[in-house]
Amino acid sequence: MATRGLARGDRDYFAANVLAAIAQERWQKLGLNSNGSFFVRQEAYLLPGIFVMGATVNGTAVAKLLENARSILKSLVVLLSEIEKAKNETVASMSPRLSKDDATANAWLDIEAYTLPTINEQTRAWNSVSASDLQRVAARLFRDNAIASVVVGSAEDLKAQLAPTLKIEMMGESKPRTADQESTITTTEPTRRRTVPVLIAPKNTNPLMKNTKPVTKP
Repeated sequence: MATRGLARGDRDYFAANVLAAIAQERWQKLGLNSNGSFFVRQEAYLLPGIFVMGATVNGTAVAKLLENARSILKSLVVLLSEIEKAKNETVASMSPRLSKDDATANAWLDIEAYTLPTINEQTRAWNSVSASDLQRVAARLFRDNAIASVVVGSAEDLKAQLAPTLKIEMMGESKPRTADQESTITTTEPTRRRTVPVLIAPKNTNPLMKNTKPVTKP
């Protein structure tokens, strides 16, 4: 499940990542009985990326999984305990990477490529994210944006689960034609016009060369 995300240089980038950590924690708690793996992340680049939620679960849990994911995206109320835990997790996951030389170099390159503040300023921005910031960013990402859902598995099983409650489209399956579409089908091939090439003699552009062919008098 995915929707349009934010760019790396967006001022709400840090809040979107904290929001992703909170969404993943909630989704995992709701899907404890599905025995699957879950991830939620905000992928940001120079242009706006995507906010994506993904999971690998048993086929019988797909419908409930999608329902839980949509309910999480619609819930804009964030608890203070969730915020502190999410900020600690994101900063902790960031620190080990920055301790390595290659990762530090990549961070400097990101600063130049995306016109970002310094690493210390970015860390302070992570820590300064508030509940009002998360609610504002959640509304920005999920309130009016379209959300696309893609499910991979047995076509027949998924159709049986999802078709009763959701409008689905099976990849590779042709759509049935409506009566209006049938009436507009052309059964005869249109008449083709024969193309006749026309050759135009080049003009004499050399003033020293004269046409020696005599002119025919009437």
